[in-house]
Amino acid sequence: MIQRETDQNQETTEDLGRGGYRLIQSRKGFRFGEDTVLLAYFADRVIGSSKGVVRCAELGANSGAASVLLAARNSRVRIDAAEILPAAYARLTRNITLNALEDRIFPFCMDLRTIRTGDDKCWHRTSYDVVFFNPPYRAEGRGPTTTRESEGDELRLARFEVNGGVKDFLAAAEYLLTPGGHCVLVHRASRLPEVLSEARALRLEPELLRMVHAKADQPAKTFLLSLQKHRKTGGFQAGPPLLLRDDKGAVSKERTEIYSEEAK
Repeated sequence: MIQRETDQNQETTEDLGRGGYRLIQSRKGFRFGEDTVLLAYFADRVIGSSKGVVRCAELGANSGAASVLLAARNSRVRIDAAEILPAAYARLTRNITLNALEDRIFPFCMDLRTIRTGDDKCWHRTSYDVVFFNPPYRAEGRGPTTTRESEGDELRLARFEVNGGVKDFLAAAEYLLTPGGHCVLVHRASRLPEVLSEARALRLEPELLRMVHAKADQPAKTFLLSLQKHRKTGGFQAGPPLLLRDDKGAVSKERTEIYSEEAK
């Protein structure tokens, strides 16, 4: 990705390496990484060969990296993107304009915890085919806070479950999905038991799981998971591990394909 400085060095603009799409990000706030790229890839795989417009929602969109990457991969998706932080929401709207995606991605500055109460009339129950998210990975008060996280609220709030934890994200997804719709997420491997327990309590049945490893001889750090609303039990698949590098440390063939495959 090519990085350019903007706004007196407070922001950068990255070339996403896909169809000319770019992304404005805060230099000191949350910056998307490999997990976001993998989330967009996995969501596109879950969508598969569905015909017609695919109605999607991203929860906790931040600056919109996952939504832009999914839109770049799949011309059939229409995405409503929710973000609670005003500064991140402002960049989300600018990124939509920057990439001329005003007719495909629609931003909302809102608290995802209000979705299930029906307080926000723009988000309707059982309206989406796919809900996807990269939630904060760390519970508030659990584990150390880095210097960068303590210096700025935006980064801390993106990484810690201050404005909603995994249960809140899953509950919002259950409310929004059509019966048979898919919830897609990326999360830390250590949180997998919690995610599965909360999902099944909401009748979001595990469908496909892929553990993500830096290398084959290293423990998984994250996982990609799809859940289906009101799916019957049985038929769950644990897919092959997604290896980011081979045993010599070189970038794996699958990772290279994920980053370079053509949009459709």
